[in-house]
Amino acid sequence: MACPSDGGDCVLYVDADARATETVVAAFGDAAVETATTAADARRALLEEPVDCVISEHQLPESDGIDLLNAVRDRYPTLPVVLFVGDGDEALASAALSAGVTEYVIKEPLPDGVDRLVETVSDLLDRRQFGRRTAIDTIGDADGDLPPALKERAMDEAPVGITIADARAEDMPLVYVNEAFERLTGYDRAATLGRNCRFLQGPATASEPVDRMRAAIDTGESASEVLVNYRQDGRMFWNRVDLAPVYDGEELAYYVGFQTDVTQRKRAEFAARRRADALEAERRSLKELLDRLDGLVLDVTGALVHASGREELLRRVCERVGDAEPYDFAWIGEYNVASDRVRPAACSAGDVQFGDGHDVDFGAETPVGAAIEEREFRVVQDGSGDPDGLPVVGWPEGSQSMAAVPLTDRGRLYGVLCVYASDPDAFEDHERAILTALGRTVAATINARENEERLTADVVAELEFDVVGSDLLLVSLAAELDCRVEYAGSVRADDGALLAFVDVADAAPDRLADAAARRPTVASTTIVSESDEGCLAEFELAEPFVVEVLAELGVETRSIVADPDGARLTVRVSETEDARAVVDRIEKRLPGVDFAAYRERDRPAETRREFVARVERRLTDRQQSALRRAYLGDYFERPRSVSGDELADSMGVSRSTFHQHLRAAQRKLVEAFYEERADPAD
Repeated sequence: MACPSDGGDCVLYVDADARATETVVAAFGDAAVETATTAADARRALLEEPVDCVISEHQLPESDGIDLLNAVRDRYPTLPVVLFVGDGDEALASAALSAGVTEYVIKEPLPDGVDRLVETVSDLLDRRQFGRRTAIDTIGDADGDLPPALKERAMDEAPVGITIADARAEDMPLVYVNEAFERLTGYDRAATLGRNCRFLQGPATASEPVDRMRAAIDTGESASEVLVNYRQDGRMFWNRVDLAPVYDGEELAYYVGFQTDVTQRKRAEFAARRRADALEAERRSLKELLDRLDGLVLDVTGALVHASGREELLRRVCERVGDAEPYDFAWIGEYNVASDRVRPAACSAGDVQFGDGHDVDFGAETPVGAAIEEREFRVVQDGSGDPDGLPVVGWPEGSQSMAAVPLTDRGRLYGVLCVYASDPDAFEDHERAILTALGRTVAATINARENEERLTADVVAELEFDVVGSDLLLVSLAAELDCRVEYAGSVRADDGALLAFVDVADAAPDRLADAAARRPTVASTTIVSESDEGCLAEFELAEPFVVEVLAELGVETRSIVADPDGARLTVRVSETEDARAVVDRIEKRLPGVDFAAYRERDRPAETRREFVARVERRLTDRQQSALRRAYLGDYFERPRSVSGDELADSMGVSRSTFHQHLRAAQRKLVEAFYEERADPAD
C-alpha cells in the first residue's frame, strides 16, 4: 500500500509474522500502513518514501528491532519509532531506551497488545500533526499575533498536559488547564482552577525535585523535573514537569507548565537498574565461586598427583573434601557395573561408623542410586537421622544435608562421592558446580591411572563381539551392498577430521560411493584404489566413528569385519581391566552388539600398538596419510594396482608432493626399525 499524497498519516510496520501483520494492518483501519518483513526491507522502504512512524517487532530475520532503531536514528533522528515486543524483557527495554526508542509496547496477548499499539501510535501521530499545524500557523502569522481563540484551541488540543499559573496572585493558583491535563490527572477544570498544582503531590513525592522547582520559581527561572504525582483516583504516576516563566514587561506574570507521563520509561529505567544490580551481585558471587573452585580443585588435584595408588587416591580426596568448608564428612564408593552395586572404598576422618566393605545395593529412589542411574548430581536436604540406605550408621553428627556426586569421565562411571554438611541449604547451585567439577577431576584421574596400568600390564585380553541388526556404518553398508567390508585403519586430516579406510570386496566403487553418500555419518568418499576383487575407500567422517567411541570407553579396536549376515568386532584391553565392565560399557553404548568370546594373550615387551604409536609420533599427518594410502592400495606390490598419480589425487596434492611425503614416512619407519635392532642388549 502506498502512502497517501494528501498529507494523511502513513505507518511502516516491520514484522516477519504474517498473522501479527494482518492483525495490525486491520486494526489501523483507514490509516495507510506499509509493511516489511526484515530490517533491510524497512530501510529500503524509508528511502523510497517518507512515513510518519515506524513500528517494529524486535525478533526479525537476520537482525532485530534494536539494529533497525539504530539505523533509523542515524538517518531520521526525530522520526517516531515504536518497538513492538513479545514480552517485557528488562534488558531489552533498557537497550531500547538507550538507543532512543520513542515508545515500547508489549505485544502479547493479542489482540490486547495491538489495541495498546494503535492507541500509542495514534497519540504519536496526533502530536506529529499538531506540531506541523502549529509550525504552519506560526509561519502564516509571522507578521502579527495569532488570534486568542486560535492560541487557546492549539493549547486545548495539545497532546501534553498544559497549565498556566498566575504568578502575581497569592500561592500562584492555576488559571488554565487543557484537556490533556484533565486526561492525565483525572481532575476536571472545576476541580483544579484556583488551586496550586501541589495538590498532585502525595506521600511518595520526593522533596528534592519540589525544592528545586520552588527555588526556580522564586528567581523567575525555568525548571524541568521528574517527580511522583497522584491522579484523582489515587494511582501514582511519574510526571515530567517543565516550567517556563512568562513576563509582562519586567514583571513575572505567569508560569506555563507542561506535564508528560513518563511512568513507562521510569519503570524501564528501574528494571534496567535492578537488572544491572542483579548482574553485579551475580558477578561477585561467581568470582567467589571461582576462587573456591580453584582452591578446592587445586588442593584435591595436588593430592591426586601425589597418591601412590588408587586406595590412597580415594582416601586423600575424601580427606580434602571432608575438611573443606562448608562440608563435614565425605566418602567414596566404587561402582561395579556387573553387579550394579557400590562398594564403600574410602572416607574422611571423623567419628563416623563407616560401612563394612561389602557391596551395597542402592535403589533408584535413594540419592546414591539416582546419581548412579542418571549420572546426575543428587541432594537430600534436612535429612538428619534418615540414613536412607547409606553405608553409615546414621548421618555424621550435626549434618543436615548430603549430596551424591557421580564420578564420570567420557561417559564412564567410576563411582560416587557422597558429601555431608551441617547447613540444610549447603548444596545450592554454586556448591553443585564445585562438586560436579571435582567429581569429573577425580574420575579423569582414575581413568588416567587405569590407562597407565594397561600400558604396563604383562597380559592383554581380547574381546570379540557379534554385531547384528546394527546401524553401524560398516554393518549397514555390507547389508545393503551384499558384500564384505573390513576396517583397514584411520588417520587424521589436516583439519582434524577423521579419515577411515575400508577394504570392500565384491562391490563396485560407484555403488559404494552412492551408498555412503546416503549416510549422515559420511561427509565424503574417495576411492583410493580398485581391482577386480573390490576397492579401497576413504571415508571422511562427519560424526563419531565406532573406533572413536570405543577409544572413549578405554579399549583398542583390533578389527571390524562385516558381511551381509552381520559383523565381528574385536577389541583389546589390559588384563587389569574388568572385562565384564568393559563388555557392559560396549553393549550399552553400541546397540546390536553382543559379547561372543574372551581370550588372553601374553603382552610383548613392546606391543604393536606401542611401536606404532612411537612411529606415529615421528610422522606428520600428511606423511601418515601418504604411507597408509600406499600400503592399503597395494602400491608396494608388483604389479601395482594403483599409481602414484591416483594416490596423489586422493590426497588432493601433486604427484611430487605425494612422493615427498611417502619417502619421508618410509625413511622414518626404517629408522625406527633399525634403532630397535641396534639395541646393544640384542
